[in-house]
Amino acid sequence: MGRTIKPYSRQIESLYEDRFKDFRRGLAKKHQSAFDEIMRIGKRQLVAGVMASNPYSIETVLLSAYVELKSDLEEMKLQIQKLSKNDGSDF
Repeated sequence: MGRTIKPYSRQIESLYEDRFKDFRRGLAKKHQSAFDEIMRIGKRQLVAGVMASNPYSIETVLLSAYVELKSDLEEMKLQIQKLSKNDGSDF
């Protein structure tokens, strides 16, 4: 019989509360906020994490964070381009 993997949502909580607690504590305050946001992104991408069924949930959390941050960056680039076209200046 195979091993049972903890549900993804519990794995994320475990990462945040147990495994990386000391790591987070060692970060500067502004970086703690960034770390917290990365963990929140992992929670928001719950469906993707469950579908991945990866025993190493940190990989799924980091990939989810990267995908969301990359999407945000692309949206910002488009907004900058639109603003640049509207006022006629270059950045």
